[in-house]
Amino acid sequence: MDLKTVKMLIGMKETNTQHDFFINAKIPILVNQAKDYCNNSFLVDGEEVLPAGVQQYVADAIKFDILGRSNLKSRTMGNVSYSFNTNYPADVTQHLAPYKKLRW
Repeated sequence: MDLKTVKMLIGMKETNTQHDFFINAKIPILVNQAKDYCNNSFLVDGEEVLPAGVQQYVADAIKFDILGRSNLKSRTMGNVSYSFNTNYPADVTQHLAPYKKLRW
C-alpha cells in the first residue's frame, strides 16, 4: 500500500502534500495492526497482498487521524481530569472483520 492509494481512497488530491510525511509513517503501522488483529499475514505465493477491506481500513484510520476528531471520552472540571478513547471507532474497524482468522 502506498501514499497514492491512500490519498485516492480518502479523496485527497495528489497535489496536497501537507500530510504526506504522516501518511507514509502511518501506513506500515496500520498494516501491521491489521495483520495482528486479523491473525493473518496476507501472503499469497510469498507476496503480501492486502485485500480491499484492509486497504480501506488503513485509509479510513488515516483519514480519522488527519481530521483530528476528538477522542475525548469523559471530562471532569474539578481538579481537571480527561479520559481519551485510543481505539478507532467501529465504522473504521468494521472493514477488518471478514479477514479475521481464529486462533486455536
